[in-house]
Amino acid sequence: MRFRRMRRTSILVVLTLIALALGSGSIGAQDRAGAEVWATDQASTEADPSGFLYIWDAADLSANARTATPFVIDLAAAADEAADVLAAAGCAATGIRPHMLLKTSDNSHVILAHTASDSLYIMDVEARRISGCVPVDAHYAGPSPNGRTIVAGDIGAQLLTKVASHYDRERYRVVDTLDFGVDTLGGETIDSLVGSAGAGPVCGEYTADSRFHIVTTNRGG
Repeated sequence: MRFRRMRRTSILVVLTLIALALGSGSIGAQDRAGAEVWATDQASTEADPSGFLYIWDAADLSANARTATPFVIDLAAAADEAADVLAAAGCAATGIRPHMLLKTSDNSHVILAHTASDSLYIMDVEARRISGCVPVDAHYAGPSPNGRTIVAGDIGAQLLTKVASHYDRERYRVVDTLDFGVDTLGGETIDSLVGSAGAGPVCGEYTADSRFHIVTTNRGG
């Protein structure tokens, strides 16, 4: 996995609700039709630790956000419906504490990370279902612009995981990992390079050419 060292950059990200527009570019007056906003509700209780997804029509939100009614996906029910997919992938039967939600560049799939279970969901946007899974606990998971890979970051485990993605066949597999507390560059562990023992990946984003994945860390760096 290739990365570049970044100095004097510290970003604290607190996320309880993640929304994204499934359309091309920003949502302007001309392209609101067909665009959607997806949001993650990570509320966790003993009765239902799985949370929900809410999907709004962007035109409805623009017209009147107060009265816009979302399509709701109960993630526990979605996991039940995708039980065979989850079992075959070695994922947890029920995802716990869904967090960041990011879309593919062609808007065909969204990647949903869970912070408290080995459940990296790949969801088919049109079908509104879990179509694939990778047994990875992650704070975020970002798909590459070229559609070939996904990088997931687990803060507590100090781990980046690289996944090969084949959305047309719904095939996903782990191909590489980078442990910030173990793997070295120039003789130093990654967390030492960013200036703090225990530092882990918080958020990341690919460059437009999909060659590099730029990562921010917790605990400074």
